Parts: sequence; C-alpha cells; structure tokens
Amino acid sequence: MKKIPWKTGALAALLLAALHGEARAEGSAQTGDNQSLSTQTYIQVDVTAGEVINLAGRKFSMSPYPGTFTTGNLSVSVTRPSGQSETLTLASGSGLLPSSASTTPAQISAPYRYTAPETGRYTLRFLSVVVPFDVTVTPDATTPVTPAAPPGGRGRIFSKGWYFDAGTFAQAGATSANFYVVTPGGTGDANHVWLLDFEGLAGYVYNVAGNSLGLNGAFARSSRPGSSGATFTQEHDVFLNLPITARGDSTTPELDFEGVSGKGMTIRGSGGTFRFSSNVNGTYQIILDTNRDGNFDPSSADAVINGVAVIGENDASWNGKDSSGNDVPENGQPYAARLYLRLGEFHFAGWDIETARPGLGIFKVNPDTGVLTNATMFWDDRPVLTSNAADDPSPSETIPDGVSSSATRHAWGNFHSAGPGNNAFIDTWVFGTESSQATSIKIYGPSSDDDGDGVANAEDPYPCDPGKSSSIFIPGEGQLGLLMYEDKWPARGDLDFNDLVLAYNYEIVLNNAGVPVSLVASYTPMAIGAGYRGGFGVVLPVAASNIARVTRKVGNTKPVTHPFQAEGAGVLVDVSQDAREFFDIQSGYINTVATEPVATPRSVAIQIDLATPAAIDGALAPFDVFLFRSETPSHEIHLPSFQGTSRMNPALFGTAADGSTPGRWFVNNQGLPYALHVPVATLYPKEEIAIDQVFPAITTFAATAGASAQDFYQNNVVVTRAFSSGKSNQPRPQPQVLPRGEISLGGACP
Repeated sequence: MKKIPWKTGALAALLLAALHGEARAEGSAQTGDNQSLSTQTYIQVDVTAGEVINLAGRKFSMSPYPGTFTTGNLSVSVTRPSGQSETLTLASGSGLLPSSASTTPAQISAPYRYTAPETGRYTLRFLSVVVPFDVTVTPDATTPVTPAAPPGGRGRIFSKGWYFDAGTFAQAGATSANFYVVTPGGTGDANHVWLLDFEGLAGYVYNVAGNSLGLNGAFARSSRPGSSGATFTQEHDVFLNLPITARGDSTTPELDFEGVSGKGMTIRGSGGTFRFSSNVNGTYQIILDTNRDGNFDPSSADAVINGVAVIGENDASWNGKDSSGNDVPENGQPYAARLYLRLGEFHFAGWDIETARPGLGIFKVNPDTGVLTNATMFWDDRPVLTSNAADDPSPSETIPDGVSSSATRHAWGNFHSAGPGNNAFIDTWVFGTESSQATSIKIYGPSSDDDGDGVANAEDPYPCDPGKSSSIFIPGEGQLGLLMYEDKWPARGDLDFNDLVLAYNYEIVLNNAGVPVSLVASYTPMAIGAGYRGGFGVVLPVAASNIARVTRKVGNTKPVTHPFQAEGAGVLVDVSQDAREFFDIQSGYINTVATEPVATPRSVAIQIDLATPAAIDGALAPFDVFLFRSETPSHEIHLPSFQGTSRMNPALFGTAADGSTPGRWFVNNQGLPYALHVPVATLYPKEEIAIDQVFPAITTFAATAGASAQDFYQNNVVVTRAFSSGKSNQPRPQPQVLPRGEISLGGACP
C-alpha cells in the first residue's frame, strides 16, 4: 500500500493579538452594535450543571427601517439537554439592557442569571430581535459579566447559523466582525479552527454559516445565484471567540491510497465508480482531465466529483459526463484523473450579502496557542458576475491555485443593493492539508467490440475479456438477499437472529456460448450480536477439480489467492475465520444496540474461476452459507436444508433444544431454524428481541417446516423492534451492491 505524505504550504505565522486585538465578548461586542440578531438564530452552549448562563439584551424593532429600540420585557427560549423547554423573561433591572444604551456596556451589572440544572448542550433563542445582546457563561452567580473579558478567555457560545439584520446596505451598517469555525481534523478529537475576518460586510439581512463542501450537489465549490436552485446545508459550529473546545492534532496524518478496483475502463455514457481507501475523515475532489489540456482544473470543462471521505473505503460515482453535461468521448489514449483528499476544508457560502469590501480574509488558527497563519483562499464567482466591474470581485476566481489571505481579500459589491451577492451565495473556501494521487481511465465506444467476443461493449459486462460476455445475478443485479443466524444452537438462545447478519449477492459469469466461467460470491456483514466469536464459510456447487483459482477481496484491497477444499461434489471456502475483521472491532455488539455507535462494514468477495466452462445451478442459491465458531470450527450452523460439512461434529444433533430431523436440520423443537434466508435486504431484530417480535408470522413458518408463511418478513412487521439506528440516531448501514463499470489504476483494455 503506497503511503503519500501530506503537504503543507509555507505559511507566515502571525500573532493573534497583534493582528486582531484582544478577544471580545460573547455577543454584540463581537458581531457589532449595529448588527441586530434575528429570532432565527439558535445559540448553543455546552454547560456543566451548576454553571450560570448570563443573558442580556435590548429589544429592537426592525419595522419601519432602520428600526427603533422598544420597551417591554424580552423573552428567551431555553431548551435543556434533556429536551425540556422553558421561556425566561428578561425585565428591566434583570437582563433587559436600558433603552438609552446605544452600545454594549463595558460591564453588565444585572444580567439575567440562569443556573444550569443539567450537564450538556443548551439551546437559546431570543424571541425578539435584539441589539446589543450578550450571553456569557460564568462558574457561579457572583462572577462579574464583563463583555470585553469573558471568563477563561475562550468562546463558549456558538450556532450553526448566525442571522443578522443591519437595516441598510450603506457602509454605516457594515460590520468588521470576526467568527471562528471548528472543522474536523481527520482523526480522533483533533480539529481545525478558522478565523473569518470580515472587513466592511454589508448584507442588510444575511447569515453566517459554514460547511465542508459549499453548495449542495453539482454546485459544490462555486458561487451561484439564488435563481439557480442552489442550496446550502449548515454544518459547522460557528463561535464568536476562539473556542474553548478547540484542540490541535499532535500527528501529521497520511493517506493510504489504493485507487479503485475493476477494469480501468468504461463505455462512453456509462460512467463508473472511483474507489479509494482513507485512514482519515475529510473531503475529496476527483478531477478527470476531459479537455486533455494537462491541467486538473475544476473551473474548466473537466469532469469534477466532490464528496466527503470517511475512514475506510470510499466510492465516488461518475456519470460519464464532463462539466457541461456532455458524454466524454472514446479516445485511443487514456484520460488522466487525480484524487485530492483534504482535511479541515471549510466553506463560507454567504447568502444575500451584497457587499464585502475591503472583504473577507480567512486565517488558520492554532487551536492551542491562538496563533494565526495565512490560508490559501479559493472562490469561483463567475456564475454571479454583474455588468458592473466595480461591483464584481477581482479576480473573479482563484482556482486551482488559490490566493494567500495575507495578500488578497475576497471583496465584492459597493454598499448598495445590486452587488453580485444579492439573492446569491458567495462561496469562499480553505482547507488545512491536502494529498493527491493520479490515475487514468480509458473510454470505449458502446457499439464496438474491443475484446472480439461477438458482444458489443455496451452489452458486455466484461468488454476487455473475450472469455466473459454476460452475467446472471442472484437475487438480481443491484439486489441483495439476507442471511440471519442464531449462534447458540443447539441451545435455545435468545432467538434474536442478529448474531451474524449477512447481505449477499452472487454473479455467475458466462462466456459467449452462455456457459459459466466464474462465480463471484459477495457478502457484507451487517451486524454481529454474537455470544461466540464466529466465522463463516460457503459450500458452492463447483467441482474442486475444475477450479483454476480462488481469490478473496476485502473492501478495496487487492485480491489475493485464497485456499479451498473439496466438499462432496462441491467446494468449501472459509470466507472468514472471524467476521469481526470486517468492522475492525474486537469485542461487543455491532449494529444491534440502539445506544452504541453504528459501525460501517467492509464487503468481501470470493471469486472462483473455472479451468473449463461448466454449468452452475443458480437455483441452489444462496447455497450453503454457514456459521462456525472460531475456536471450534466443527461447531457449525447451517440453513435447515443442509446437514453440515464433513468437518461438522454430528454429536451436537439431538442435544439441548435441537429438533433436527432427516431432511430438516438445525431447527429447534418448535421447528424454527437457527439460520434464516430472506431473498431481500430486510430488517433484523434489536439485541435480545426475539425474531417473532419483529416478524410475527415466522411462528407459522416454523410450525409448518417452512411450507406456509414463506413471506413472513413482509407481513405485519413490527418495525419499532427492529434495529434501525444507533447512538445519536446514526442510521444502520445500508447494504450496497458494488457498481459495475468500475474505474481502476490498472487493468484497462490494451
């Protein structure tokens, strides 16, 4: 596996205090006394029980513009970590700042003091427009509230989106506020912190929010008018001071890049999938040099794929088109492509900000020391340019190389209503570190027959292999079946059938005469709720004497030769000695308990290539896939139509709760099998929830030895007793069939 070191630019270090002065308050002292806070803003703060949240503000009416201060009590909604909500009333003399005050006072003598009854995250919302406002956390009710010097000197309050109304486009209504944004550092609890340094931002009504990719979908990493249908998803926590939660990354991560599996080719108009592995969480961009100018430039006609990378395997689908929506044509030479993997990527896509002049600078903050370094900023404002050059940014775009925040600010507009940001998103982005790797693909015409097997490329799943011309999929192309096991046989067990949950798909590959030449068995472990450590194997209806080779491929790793042995008229392959290998989790329940984190599995594929084409009876699928105990491989559990392999310990039959009879094995004394097959990827029970509590009709299925209620998994299903999500409502992993037409680092047609 190739190790690619991360690159960092030569950035000049600047002291935080020298560049921007002392840290300011948790409120208007940071955002500006001329920026009224909208009721759309949900302020959050992490508090320990017993700490005090100090609230202060002044009601401000925005109608008629430019607005007036109003009298009367101010209400604040508070939602506790437990979800309980209450409304606080800030009256004169307790939190409601006097109407005569025009700026944030140096010290707030009588804030409303709310002592936190619980530990956790609180959500606060002013129920009226306020300016100024202040939210300060103190250790007790006697600590003074001094906006210029919040306790600890670090930021406590944050929001996913700060909404403001300045009441004017004029320069007098502009702000030079600073905001701090925390983005993931790629590994562990490390993070990147960015400073948004606004100078002359005049957006009238606007908001401040950030995320990892910019605008959603195809508009990622670009600015767009609102008429385009562009949308933005708020993601990151935005602080008013350097966050108390900020922490540095003590290591310099590396990227493990495996490229992608498959053929390194595709058919014009078909697209395919780039597949890569990562040992960090971050964002990625894949650029295919479709205009063949030698540059990987997302601002040109090159095809661009944007996404979020996770630790482990990643798939990036490409639709076969360039940025203009045209099919990339076939060509005698491969197209070059490059993957960029980035940590700490942050996008500020300001909505409806008419003016930012002198503009926005983004700086990277050392989360431990507060020291700033210049960042390389990127933008592409060409889609929002106006007819007035004085309003438009210069330069209009900075990709692919970017500009240093110490030299160039992102500036636009001229303090009136018609700037390029009017009813538009203006995106500015930075990233912390980057690594990249090149690859290439070759594109062929759909009507040609490049492998000469008599089947056109568009109809040939293996257009570069003359020995493979078509495929049969079981249960179907792009579909998955499910196998569920109870590992306590012959004891009764808890019958939750989640000790091993396997999604499967089989591909029987045929030559141009329609005779099988290989079999690909793909499995994805979805859950392990086992009391015993277990592996699984399969007996396939392929004569061992006719096998040219067996290979095993896990996730995006390279296929390796895998052992096999004859088993009667077929072949036995131990797919895994321990199914936990596909999660890298050595203990505990996996994807069966709602209070535990959800784990994403890797898939495994066993490919059997025949020495001589021969029939394979697909009607026998899902074949004999069985569970065995890792420490005692002779303790097997099979589907009821199979008696066990030659290494099975037959003395287990007839013991404990076993009710096996000739022709129907591995069932209990009520007829319920210990291994279940469902031909679709359905639900499975939570930990210690018996399967009949999810699928009530399975009792009829068991009592009739499977003759009735064969669709038990579809009727009267009790969804609430099935596993659907884990800790923090993480959804259970969805099984996927790996797409065809994969793109690879090698193996393309000659």
